[in-house]
Amino acid sequence: MKFFICLLVCLLALLSCKTNPTAPITKTSPSIVGHVTSGCPGESLVAGVSVLTVPPTYAVKTDSKGNYTLNDIPPGKYLVQIPSRYVVGSDTSKSFSVIISYITSDTITVTAGQVDTVNILAPCGAEICDCAQDTFRFNQTSATASSGNGLSLTLTIGSVAYHSGDSISITIDEKNTLATENKANIANAWPIQGLTLQPCVFNEPFGIAILQGYYDAKSVSSGIPLILFPPGIYNCPADPVITNYDFQPSSDLNYGIKLAGFWTGNLTLINSFPCANPVECNSTFNNFTPGIYTIVGGDEWGALVILHFTVL
Repeated sequence: MKFFICLLVCLLALLSCKTNPTAPITKTSPSIVGHVTSGCPGESLVAGVSVLTVPPTYAVKTDSKGNYTLNDIPPGKYLVQIPSRYVVGSDTSKSFSVIISYITSDTITVTAGQVDTVNILAPCGAEICDCAQDTFRFNQTSATASSGNGLSLTLTIGSVAYHSGDSISITIDEKNTLATENKANIANAWPIQGLTLQPCVFNEPFGIAILQGYYDAKSVSSGIPLILFPPGIYNCPADPVITNYDFQPSSDLNYGIKLAGFWTGNLTLINSFPCANPVECNSTFNNFTPGIYTIVGGDEWGALVILHFTVL
């Protein structure tokens, strides 16, 4: 009997110590805070605009007072952006394109337990928007355009975000979309000047260029391509004359390259003669510095493809 009473007391004691289960507690810590203001006279904080990071984490909207908070951003280097857009087209053709551009902060370093403040000023006239869903245009690693003659041009990059000193992988590909042989005559209808591949590579029907900053199809022709290869004199083999490119059914022609930076300095002539090497040209190699870059691909039939990447 004593054993039974003791056992009963122990069971009651255990039951009295049992706690009801509760939902797990989620701790949210702000990593980046700030506000978005308008540069127009008489206007101030901007509400309801998307704010996002590069590399991508997630997007939030500014509140009614133009403030935003990005919580729990993993440690690392980021840019903070707000997207803007404008529409180009014709009322007569009823053909319109929405062009997405970005207003971007300087690079910041997010550290665990630290809150960074990033305030962004939107230039007067910029149509800043709640259009984060359109930012796939910036996050794309591949883009394709038709050349209009049965060929399509595809530009591919390894990533949309790199660190300074990293090599950027770029591939450009011309594909015959026809199930028959396709003899494409040369046209020399390059969409912009300055497209290239490498020294002594002249006979490919396509090329690339890298521009510092953000450019789209409307503005890319105003950009200045970076010098991607050491300036100098190259002893290249004779350039055969090509009148057409013969693509077999469903075949393609591609070229891949890796680049970590560009050249600056005297890249033209010395005493009316080309400088022979980087030392004589007084030129230096520079890793891609933090910021946004535009990669352009084009072919001689006028196809144009554009991608973007960010260096942190």
